[in-house]
Amino acid sequence: MDILDTLSKESPQYIPPPPKQLLDRELVIQKNGEPRQAGTTDPNGRLLKLVKKKAETDLHFFCKAILGLTRLTNHLHREVCEFIQKIPPYRKLIMLPRDTFKSTIVSKGLPIHKFIQPKESNVYWPGHNGLECKILLSCETEHHASKHIQWIQQHFERNALLRVLWPDKCWDAPRRQARKWNSSMFFLPRDLSFEQSDPTMQGIGVGGAITGGHFTDLINDDLISLEARGSESVMETAKEWQRVSRPMMEDLDISQEFTVGTHWATNDLYAEMIENDPTVSVYKRSLIENGKIIFPEEFSKQAVHNLKESLGPLFSLLYLNNPRDAGLTDFRESDLRFYEEVGNDFIFEDDERDQSMVALMMAEPEKEEPKKPEYKQYASWADIEFKRDAWITGKFC
Repeated sequence: MDILDTLSKESPQYIPPPPKQLLDRELVIQKNGEPRQAGTTDPNGRLLKLVKKKAETDLHFFCKAILGLTRLTNHLHREVCEFIQKIPPYRKLIMLPRDTFKSTIVSKGLPIHKFIQPKESNVYWPGHNGLECKILLSCETEHHASKHIQWIQQHFERNALLRVLWPDKCWDAPRRQARKWNSSMFFLPRDLSFEQSDPTMQGIGVGGAITGGHFTDLINDDLISLEARGSESVMETAKEWQRVSRPMMEDLDISQEFTVGTHWATNDLYAEMIENDPTVSVYKRSLIENGKIIFPEEFSKQAVHNLKESLGPLFSLLYLNNPRDAGLTDFRESDLRFYEEVGNDFIFEDDERDQSMVALMMAEPEKEEPKKPEYKQYASWADIEFKRDAWITGKFC
């Protein structure tokens, strides 16, 4: 059955996404240094303190309320954020369909959320100031990593709500004060007693050289794409990079690894991690589940149909996270039969295909006419006698 046929008729209509907006338009700093919303009768900034506490403990709320990522939904992305926040496990693979904001959450929102954590209530690393984090962000190319780095930097430079609520996490003039503040790495303010050699965050492409780095967190974001799908050597490079990056962890037991991606081939990096790495906890979703689109705010039924028509077998990889689609494998997964062994018997569930097989086995074979003996033609009786003598004397060849 076509996956589109499973969509329920009452699937919700397409809902245009809400516009992005930062919730900092009415902030003022009082004489006592405390933030307050202009025009309110809350002189002590009680509301903002509640917002700050909620933001520190809730990644989903932080991304929406502080970073302005209002296209994240409660029904899909809250569960993703809760999976990310739950520590342990320390190594996680998050597989979401393309265009569902997985990189937005993990490569953009998560690092900032880690940095603003207070020592006394750090949800990721209890007992440590969030500024002690040292994050290595790895992408397929350094250019992709650089775009994420610059997005994060802009928030520390210009997001008024972030700067007001966590002033100790921000520079007044980062490009002048920070040890480094460029498109590949940056330093946030740290206690002078803390090790300063590794940046707060650094971005790199697959295969890039880093010597001597020690990181508390590894974020691997879409290490493979179409190029790796068409090149075994490129795919192997990504697999090797994912393995050899782990020795750069500061603590192999509790340093955290977050890998996000989408299947690009039946034997890709993520399939190998799921199959062979028991240390990794997996969160995996398909665009269509139980007859419904999991992100109708961005994908209408018609949009899903158009994607399937244009992508062909790639649709199952990129949007269903299913590397076993019939168009990608030598046999269909739906053709597999399972049985239970009871004593010397094998118990199968009934299947309509069994009747066809029984009918085929019970059918009488067509009777074949006996073959007529083949006679060798000899030229003369003398030739026959010669052959006979040869057989008798053993000289026949």
